Parts: sequence; structure tokens; C-alpha cells
Amino acid sequence: MTALASMDKGKWTETWGEILSGGNQRWKDGEQFGNYEREAAYLQEHGALPAPGAADAHKVHVFAPLAGDSPLPSHLFRKFGHSVSALDFVEAACDAMRSRFSGDGDDGVAFEASDSSDVPEGMKLWTAKGADGNEARVWCGDFFVELPSEVGRADVVFDKDSFGAIEREDRQRYLALVARYLKPNGYVLLEVKDKDEGKDAGPPFHFTKEDIETLWGAHGFRIVDHQPSLYKVSRTTFRQQGFLLQKKGE
Repeated sequence: MTALASMDKGKWTETWGEILSGGNQRWKDGEQFGNYEREAAYLQEHGALPAPGAADAHKVHVFAPLAGDSPLPSHLFRKFGHSVSALDFVEAACDAMRSRFSGDGDDGVAFEASDSSDVPEGMKLWTAKGADGNEARVWCGDFFVELPSEVGRADVVFDKDSFGAIEREDRQRYLALVARYLKPNGYVLLEVKDKDEGKDAGPPFHFTKEDIETLWGAHGFRIVDHQPSLYKVSRTTFRQQGFLLQKKGE
């Protein structure tokens, strides 16, 4: 059984239908407060992304697994000229992610379906080019199907509630694949929940700092910084923790 089977694609497809029709926004809580701007600033503050206007500013590649339609990938692509790859396994989420890049008027980008031989069987890929020559990729399919063209490509992995959504038995496979996509010394922005109640239930699952040290440390990551509350969310019994992790160099 794949992890996505254990996550129940039918349930998540139904969940996305509710979200996109204006129902319970679940993990999207925080977007109404501009969380993506805080996420970008946090990465810049700690050197995981170059600061805007810095003399040594450079472009990076960001990979976002199980990203839904998070605003951060398109924000980094459009405002800062970085390349991004985002992946989800629910087609409605993939469609919504592509819509994030549409912009207004001439500011939008046009995606094209890829027929490249690098696209594994069962996966779909759409690509688009930005004004700075940067590339956006939106993958749709099972996260646990390795993407050869993404291996060793990412400078930063953006994990917003993805690790906290997968089942416990799938965590080691998830971490091993994230480590393969990330360059040596690359960074991960990991967001997980700190819950006041229901700590043994999920998703979303509850994590302590010690949990992250143990689970991610076993795959060669160290904690650079921990924010007990990275940004505001409306649910008072949850806090959105932020961890900046770094992969060990070779």
C-alpha cells in the first residue's frame, strides 16, 4: 500500500472540494493573515533565501511537497524570481496551485503540460517560465514516486503541514525522499502543529521539538531555529510551529 493510499485519496479529494467551495479551510488557516509573507521573511532572515537587494543575491530552487495551493511557491516565483516545484496528489489542489501563478493581466504565467520522458508513469507535470527565466513546475501524483529530475535540485524544501499530515508509518520514507531532493547544506522550512488537545490523534499530528530532532536528525538534518508560533492562526488550541532545518553537507 502506498502512503497516499493510506491517506485515502477519496477523503482528501472530498476535503479539497469543501475547501474550494468556501467551507472549513483547515490547514489553510493563516493565509488570511498573510502567512506567506512571514514564511518568506523567515527564510530570508536566516539566510536560507537571499535577502532582497543584497549584493550577493542569487536565485534558488524551492521544492514544496504535498503543497496544496499554498501561496508561498507562487510568491517566491513572482516576487523574487526563484524557481519552484510544487507537488500534490489531489488534482483539484494541483489546479488551484497553478491558478496561484495566474496573476493579474500581464503578470501571470501560462502553464503547459509536459510530455517529457522524465515524467514517471502515473505522474502529471505542468511547467511555466517566469520573466527572470525562472521555472515553475506543478507535479500531480503520488509523492512516493521518485522524480528523477528533482533529485539533488532543491536549495530549500518548503513543508507546510505535509509531514504532519502523513501517517506515522510513512514518515521514514517521506524523510528519505525529501533528503534525496535537497542539496547538501540545503534548508527545510518545516511547519507542524503544537496542539493543546488531541495530541495522539491526527492528522494534523502533534509534534514537540524533541520529536523533530529525533525524526529528522536520523536523516541527517539539524535544527537551525525553532519558532513556537511562526505566525497567527485563528484556531486557539493550535500553534503553527516553524522549524528551520539544515541538511548536513557531504
